[in-house]
Amino acid sequence: MTKRKPPAKQSSKTSRGSHSASASHDIIYGFHAVKAALGNPKRQLKQLYASQNAAASLKNDGLDVPVQLVSASELARYAPEDAVHQGLVGLFSPLALVDLENLTPDGGPVILLDQITDPHNIGAIMRSAAVFGAQAVITADHHSPALTGTLAKAASGALEHLPLITVKNIARALEQLKKLGFFVIGLAEGGTNMTDLVEANTGYVLVMGAEGRGMRRLTREHCDFIAEIPCSSRDGRFTTLNVSNAAAVALFIAQQARSA
Repeated sequence: MTKRKPPAKQSSKTSRGSHSASASHDIIYGFHAVKAALGNPKRQLKQLYASQNAAASLKNDGLDVPVQLVSASELARYAPEDAVHQGLVGLFSPLALVDLENLTPDGGPVILLDQITDPHNIGAIMRSAAVFGAQAVITADHHSPALTGTLAKAASGALEHLPLITVKNIARALEQLKKLGFFVIGLAEGGTNMTDLVEANTGYVLVMGAEGRGMRRLTREHCDFIAEIPCSSRDGRFTTLNVSNAAAVALFIAQQARSA
């Protein structure tokens, strides 16, 4: 595979996609996730169910919004089974979708998830991506979790600030991102030390594979480089991180390069 040099910094304006999600509403639950959705001007609140204590907490935080007071047992009817709703379940209008064409190399790193489908992992990755200045998270639409519920709660509000883009084909998405000027780094054991690859003023796509299976062969072949996160395990028995922690460390390394 021919390796490309990191592209020069480009400057172009980003914009959000204009087409809307097909679902009539998103179910958001959990205190932080609901508060973030309430504070998002791109959301429209359709209905908010709350326990008396949760409604009082919203008012104490300065959020005077209409709520329907219900009991804890009634709240469970509006949220998925075993959901930790913390006394709040809201129905909100869906967020607008974002296209790959809206991403630019100078807008921050992009995380692409290959075969990662667990909503807790994706939500945790989105939270780290928001903290470290990523501009988007990309996943395949096949078997991808709904952009609501468990994922929104795990993201702890990040879903309201960071687009989660779903694509039909990961390999084609990577080709499209390369044409836009991004440099693609796949994270896997045995690769080049990541700190030796990242450079300032370069737009990166960081590709994360599923724990155990890693990236698929075709995805790996579409990466410009394979990199690993440096570790300093004393006895060599601990050399890997779970995928959400690995994403956070990789984003931190990319952030340090951008601020150098």
